[in-house]
Amino acid sequence: MPNVHAVGDGDVVILAGGTGRVGGATLATLIARGAHVVLFSRDRARATATVERELAHDARERMTIVVVDLTNPSDAQRAVSNVFQRFGRIDAVFL
Repeated sequence: MPNVHAVGDGDVVILAGGTGRVGGATLATLIARGAHVVLFSRDRARATATVERELAHDARERMTIVVVDLTNPSDAQRAVSNVFQRFGRIDAVFL
């Protein structure tokens, strides 16, 4: 299981289920450690609200929201493939 304290500057991290209070705190910690966070969420509005609540404006540039239903295997595969295409790697996944 990944540990937020093992994430370093420039790491590419997928955070799923990160729109609640615990997820928002995890998001803020990962960003503070220098990671680029790809937030997977079924609800763009809720994900955007979490980002706005948890992150300073300048930290949001290291943040990407991907709308995905992880219960749908083809949707999940598409989302992960898109992360690989954009960043070339995934260093950690938090579910």
